[in-house]
Amino acid sequence: MHKKEFIQPVACTIEAKSFLRNLSLVKMSFPEEWLDLLSMLQAEKTDRLNKPNTIPIRSLNAALATFLPYLIGAPNAIRKKIEFAIDEDIDSRQREQPSWLLAYKELDVEKLWFLTRAWLNETYRGCESLETVDGLLRLQDLQWQSTTIPLVKGVCDNGTADVSPLAYKVLPAYIADMLVNSCVCIPVGLEEKRLLRIPVETGAQLMTWPPAYFIDKKHRKHGYSYTIDITLQTTPGIPEPRVLFHYGVRRWHCESCLEDGKLYLKHQTSVYLHQSKALLDMAQTKTFTVATIEAIRVEGNTPRIPAWTNHLPQIAKRFGVIIPNAQELTQHPMKWLAGHEGIEIGIVCRNTRYHPIGTGIGPDVQEIITQQIMGILAPQISLLKPFKSFPIPRKIEAHPMMGDLRDIAIHDRLAALEKSVGPKVVIEVRWQKEIVRDMLVDRIIALLTGPRPPLIETSEQSNHADLMQLEDGAIHEDDLTNSEWSYEEDTNQENKSKRKPARKRAKDPLPQQALEQKSLPLPDGGELVIVTIPLDSIGSPLPAPDKKNKQTIHTHTNDRAAKIFRELEPASYPTLVLVELPNYKHPDLRRQFGQRDPKNALRLGMARTGRLTQFITSDASDLDKLRSRSESAVKDGLRQLGYIPFPINFSIPNVAIPDPLLVLGIWFIRITKRRSAVGVHLPVIVLMHTMQHKIFVWLPHDGQIRPYHQALLEITQLNPEQVKKRKRQDALNQVRQFLLNESARQGVENVVAFAVAQNARSTWPGLYNTEAAFDALRFEKGERLFSAKSLPINFRLIRLRTNQRNETPEWYIPGAKPTTTTQGLWVEGDANKQANRLFYSIASKPHTAAKFMVGKQLKPGENYRIPSIVEIIPLILHENDDAATWAIAVDQWRKMGYLTSDMTLFPLPLEFAKKMDEYAAVIGPWIFPEEWKGDEDENEDENEDETRVISE
Repeated sequence: MHKKEFIQPVACTIEAKSFLRNLSLVKMSFPEEWLDLLSMLQAEKTDRLNKPNTIPIRSLNAALATFLPYLIGAPNAIRKKIEFAIDEDIDSRQREQPSWLLAYKELDVEKLWFLTRAWLNETYRGCESLETVDGLLRLQDLQWQSTTIPLVKGVCDNGTADVSPLAYKVLPAYIADMLVNSCVCIPVGLEEKRLLRIPVETGAQLMTWPPAYFIDKKHRKHGYSYTIDITLQTTPGIPEPRVLFHYGVRRWHCESCLEDGKLYLKHQTSVYLHQSKALLDMAQTKTFTVATIEAIRVEGNTPRIPAWTNHLPQIAKRFGVIIPNAQELTQHPMKWLAGHEGIEIGIVCRNTRYHPIGTGIGPDVQEIITQQIMGILAPQISLLKPFKSFPIPRKIEAHPMMGDLRDIAIHDRLAALEKSVGPKVVIEVRWQKEIVRDMLVDRIIALLTGPRPPLIETSEQSNHADLMQLEDGAIHEDDLTNSEWSYEEDTNQENKSKRKPARKRAKDPLPQQALEQKSLPLPDGGELVIVTIPLDSIGSPLPAPDKKNKQTIHTHTNDRAAKIFRELEPASYPTLVLVELPNYKHPDLRRQFGQRDPKNALRLGMARTGRLTQFITSDASDLDKLRSRSESAVKDGLRQLGYIPFPINFSIPNVAIPDPLLVLGIWFIRITKRRSAVGVHLPVIVLMHTMQHKIFVWLPHDGQIRPYHQALLEITQLNPEQVKKRKRQDALNQVRQFLLNESARQGVENVVAFAVAQNARSTWPGLYNTEAAFDALRFEKGERLFSAKSLPINFRLIRLRTNQRNETPEWYIPGAKPTTTTQGLWVEGDANKQANRLFYSIASKPHTAAKFMVGKQLKPGENYRIPSIVEIIPLILHENDDAATWAIAVDQWRKMGYLTSDMTLFPLPLEFAKKMDEYAAVIGPWIFPEEWKGDEDENEDENEDETRVISE
């Protein structure tokens, strides 16, 4: 951790005289007369006559993006123009003739025509109406039109830039093409790689190509590329939009995805295709197209086979372009990755947890890439000025929850369990291995009654050994394949050896054999009961689906949950169950059992008996790792119980935080599996009082407030049909009712509410950048403002925004080393401290992050998780409030990560609200079954079990 006075955001503004402010292009609308014809064909193909149908336009767009190299971004979705629209609720974009294709110049309409007809004939082959429809589609229906895309149309009422809707797609793509055409090269490892563009629906993406390769100790090649995402973003109150750049890593399959006749591939996997030579009498493309391979079963429980999800190979074959079938591609991925028959194809490796190429890139590489691209773009765009550090007054005494839980006095820890959860609490340990049972019980007792191990001095010899190791072990020559790095090249090595020997904490003793039942008295007469119970058959994998008898994962989940409900007595007190399960996400077990992980069934069944559940995997080969995972599991279980050691009030000189204060975390639960999907509008509000230990939750189905642990249980009992049919307006009206009325009835004069832009705005349009009002509440788009002064309480609303969908900028410290990071609050360099309401928060470096790294360029296996920027905007303030006060409050409540030893992503009440998604996911498959078919999506930042902490 370095204390720096400024950081450099990777965000840019467009120069006032830049040609990028007005781009002259051509566009083409999808012929409206084609829509009804294609809908008729689709209804015939799917046997859905007189029912709504969705035309598979994505497959057509993929083919066009493959063979039309001059399109700007991926083709847009198609929709009908709304005639004579005067309703204010109708988006202005729907009143315009919607664009389908955008290009720099008019492309050959005949080639477009032939591609479209090829897609038509492949997609609807066998339909009786195909010949009729084909005859009704006319070449002259495809017409290019000139258009000018302005960057900014004006300034909204709240001072935010009013950006032309198409600019969000066009400008990033234009900038991406400027970089591609300049032939700028990006260093990847020890090689220079060119950039190619990937058409995406929003913004633009660049990727280094051809892949760089890392050779492991077994002499296997592992390909990877760097990615650069470019987006156009706005910020409330700022009249100019900004261009943001985000960097990442993409890994490629290089070895066969089939072994012993089994397909080792995710259910749906992205495939990137690039023409390495001119095809169809057109110039060599500088773009990729993205297709998808799906792992399917032809029938029953037969082995899965790979298949393209659209007709791209067949369409390409009509034009003499050879795209391999999915079986060939997955058997020989390296052959096509290197290029064959004029096509380069890469299969994305989504199982990143077991890939030798690490996640993320370090701040040193971010700076290098930024300098490279700004050298090309500088005449047209310029980096924002560095953000300055905002000084936070030093506290007289740190809040107890900002440190380790075991630093809190034993009496206070036990008393807090009684105050925040109840006079009697039960923790059941349902185990499969004795060592896991013993370790879990040991960690429960240690966290609630044990002291923190003392610091001890390490010997010079062990200290030297520590310095010569990285996170994953000593550096060997094989680890540095393709590099000339040596120890002498690290100029800081000599200084490191002179440092004072580091102190470490003594190890905890080995756990003792756990008793079947142990009771811990609580200070005010209460009791904590710890019970150990073998898991037995309720923890076995679910039966395999049997379609003949209509037995699916869903029915087996319900059966297992019903079995648990029958066999277990209902819990009479707040009860947490720590459940030991195998790691079903491990490739070996995933291949053996697929989706038969019983976790959802256990959580659902236990919830019906009034029990909370926290899972831990049974890998006990490394006792230190088992101790760490067990401790994390116990901590997250305490969080589910609503355990909080101290109230969240804090005191800082010259920072006027009202006390008492009611703090609200507003969260809209995401039950859908895909992050981009909405579909459900289920708000929850977590309430924390700065003078109380209790954590409460408001749920919308009955409008009642209940303890946190009870709210988790009730979420699993919600009627799926009621959840699915919940209308957006109804959900928003319930939130409106709570904020305007119920919050004033909680007996507290001062209230502050937190909401996250990306999470809330699909239900709460009033939080959109162009709609968010200052010092007034707006719920629906364009509605009349409601003055916060009219409320009977002193109400504040703080909107946060994260880097989800690349909406907040990357950052680095100029001259940064691979592990350089910083923490604190930041403001823009020229911001007026009195009037400014825009702040940025960066969390401290995770305690699990490696201390020393040589850099991604030299060791691709290194993992980087640089803390992202969280944007803070106090939208509503009470008179005489200082906006900086609430930015400081965000920083303080993020630091109260007593259950993680790290800062949380959001302020504590909002973090507790977000974690309720875990219990809502139990009913997800019943609400959107189609979305939950197939394997789970792999998340790069996801740990192997449910001991995930709530840190950033």
